[in-house]
Amino acid sequence: MTTAATARKQRIILYVHYDPDDVVDAHILYQLRQLHEYGCRILFISNSKLPDRSILSAYVDEIFQRENRGYDFLAWKEVLCSRSRETWCAWDEIILMNSTCYGPVFPLHELFAAMDERACDFWGITPYYADGIYQDHLSSYFICFRKDIIQDDCFWEFFSSVECHATTLDVIDKYETRMTQFFSRRGYAFASYVEI
Repeated sequence: MTTAATARKQRIILYVHYDPDDVVDAHILYQLRQLHEYGCRILFISNSKLPDRSILSAYVDEIFQRENRGYDFLAWKEVLCSRSRETWCAWDEIILMNSTCYGPVFPLHELFAAMDERACDFWGITPYYADGIYQDHLSSYFICFRKDIIQDDCFWEFFSSVECHATTLDVIDKYETRMTQFFSRRGYAFASYVEI
């Protein structure tokens, strides 16, 4: 019998893809397959032209094709704003992910089981520690938000404020490096799977 304590969380992934040659590489398909087989719903958001979407059909639930502008943060904003807040709040976790990472290199259940035990409101895989230029923050290639934060106005405030920027450095400076502290200052705890 499944109980609330053992039931797998309902997770949805907003996965942003970009490839300058308009292809979906084998390592991306591997990653999507692993996430799909783990039970995550995947919304695949491509900033590239996809001549053959059929290769994705076995692993993703929806495909969004968009112009390559604003990088991953604007893509996440556009998809989040394309549906009602109530739709998103029904999920236990929303994972924002992009195609700049490799893996998994070990079973996903180990990652999620470990983080399910951590007392936090949002988490990532790797941290970036303050270096005199940027504050402590989670690397944005994979960030998981839990229900309490998804339901809070501050989540929607942050993503509705995202604007289109022309360079990767602008996006890193305005959003990736500030997002962790934005939520932390509002009382939400964050954690990283990798602790250095």
